[in-house]
Amino acid sequence: MEFFRLLQAFVYISGVLLLFLVLYRKYGGYRYRCFMSFVLLMVMAVYGLFAAIALPIFGKAGLINYTVARGYYYLGRFFTGLQCTVSGRENVLLSPAVYVCNHQSSLDTMKNRANALKEAKQASVNIHKNQTSVWLFPEGTRGHSTEVNLLPFKKGAFYMAVQARVPIVPVVIANYHSLYSTQDRRFIPGNVNIKVLQPIVTNAVGEDSASIEELSVRVRESMLTALRDISPTSKDD
Repeated sequence: MEFFRLLQAFVYISGVLLLFLVLYRKYGGYRYRCFMSFVLLMVMAVYGLFAAIALPIFGKAGLINYTVARGYYYLGRFFTGLQCTVSGRENVLLSPAVYVCNHQSSLDTMKNRANALKEAKQASVNIHKNQTSVWLFPEGTRGHSTEVNLLPFKKGAFYMAVQARVPIVPVVIANYHSLYSTQDRRFIPGNVNIKVLQPIVTNAVGEDSASIEELSVRVRESMLTALRDISPTSKDD
């Protein structure tokens, strides 16, 4: 009986807290939205653990990341007021590809050329073995600059695409400093533009460092042009 009383109290308190968070979302500021972003991240992480166990049983392992990402987006949009507008959806491929995106940190922090080649080679094998795409952030770290610009690209993603002989699909997220800034303690509702660029074929690109460098520069320039085009403000270097 004690267990059921505790369970009832937990459900009641959780319900009251959830109701408060829902009702307060229109009045919450920087701290509220940061708090909700963290809470939702934890909620979807827990869901992801269960999904990783349950979905493969039904042959739906490919939906794990999809449902986690979609769930976080829809819940995040509801509680924080942030949403996105995506253009270039027709450039998303059904076949394996390497997607490169700006603005976030990633596992693509290959510190030297030897490791980059080794890790990219193994990843390229996995791409074909599992018939899957990968998503990488070639900047290697978060770009919180108020400037509409990109950090220098690391080469891991490009070695990977060339060795796997799969296209590179650039994805550009507009600069959202006007909506979110930790320095200014700003986190307001708004819309973030996202653009998927045309795939870049890698079949004819050599695996030598000069060819990889040329490819990374070409991709970065195309992404920088798109970034300046879709961002709310543009500042030249």
